[in-house]
Amino acid sequence: PLVVRSLTRGNKTWFYLVNDSPWPLKVELEMECPEIFQLDSYAADRPGKLKRQASRSIWTVEMQAYDLVGGELSSGKVKLATWRATLSQPAEPALQDRIREVQIRASALREPQPLDVLANPSFELPHEAGRLPGWTHSAGPGITVSIDETQGYKSAAALHLVSTATPSASGKRLAPIIWVRSSPFPPPKTGRLSLLAWVRMDDPSQQPKLRLAVEGKLDGKPFYRRANIGASEDGQAVRPIQRQWSPYRFPLTDLPLDGLSDIQIGFDLMGEGNVYIDQVSVYDLWFADNERDELVKNIATARLQLSSGQVAECERFLDSYWPRFLQDHVPLTAPRVAAPQLQGQPSGPNSRGAPVASPPRRGPFAKRADVEILPSESAPAEVAENPDKPGMMERMKSWLPRNPFR
Repeated sequence: PLVVRSLTRGNKTWFYLVNDSPWPLKVELEMECPEIFQLDSYAADRPGKLKRQASRSIWTVEMQAYDLVGGELSSGKVKLATWRATLSQPAEPALQDRIREVQIRASALREPQPLDVLANPSFELPHEAGRLPGWTHSAGPGITVSIDETQGYKSAAALHLVSTATPSASGKRLAPIIWVRSSPFPPPKTGRLSLLAWVRMDDPSQQPKLRLAVEGKLDGKPFYRRANIGASEDGQAVRPIQRQWSPYRFPLTDLPLDGLSDIQIGFDLMGEGNVYIDQVSVYDLWFADNERDELVKNIATARLQLSSGQVAECERFLDSYWPRFLQDHVPLTAPRVAAPQLQGQPSGPNSRGAPVASPPRRGPFAKRADVEILPSESAPAEVAENPDKPGMMERMKSWLPRNPFR
């Protein structure tokens, strides 16, 4: 936790010490010089004690948290040989408590809570007079937006979208675009948003171009991001829609924290297609496996640093971005609502190594983002597992640094 710097010019040497830790320190600065010299401390209230032994001298001084002390020596032949810093009071108990809290918060990420921002996420409220409660949608020739009370997933009803080609003014048969949007809600304070929806279709051989969409206003201008499933719009591979109900997740990890408002999630059927959608949910603390594993690695490293006496390094991690993020957004108390589990998965959401979207470009013509498809409820768990995935002990070994005492 101690930084030492010195400068020699002519027959004088200047030095300073910085305590970059939040704890008081007792510092012993060892200096070597072939001649007698005087030390003048710049901290009048803490002159320290200088003890001489032949050509070696030791200056002892007490430093407060984040303190700065310095002085000048009346010789240009002084060499700062070494220094020792000891804590004036034990820091380990407080750091152990902070590490424990970070671990508890990180463990809570396995079971994130869906945000209570959708008024009708499972489409159980009746579709009356052309209105879908909690949602808005397009209308017109070739557009069917309805509630099918026989096709729901874990409930009776599901949203049914059908786009049918109809003759245009030019005589060509064109299928319209269908859009569906939720009511607006405030943007997540975490800067993260995951849209999860269960989707199926009757004929997987006729894959539609379906978008999972997130839009809003950024500084008063349109904000739009999307991910494609079904058929590709640009020739790149996308996740197909299955005959059985399957969950798809569209993760965004870089939402602007300022200037963003009126967030809406929804779906865009870009032309001819016939799909069912149900059990839509929104998360602000859904972390992929690799993100949680990285947190676990860092927490394990901090524990090793603390046990080896590297309190400054441990404290530096605890004051870094992710522990602060967890402290701000993940309570220590148990969540009141747990995320719905998928059959064949451990508790909590699990991407099973599926790719996470890189930040796409903004705007209605933005490049598509990747979308995760989670294992369907009817699929056995091992289908989503890497057959070469190491066991738990091997995974724990990989979380440890190769040389934690370096």
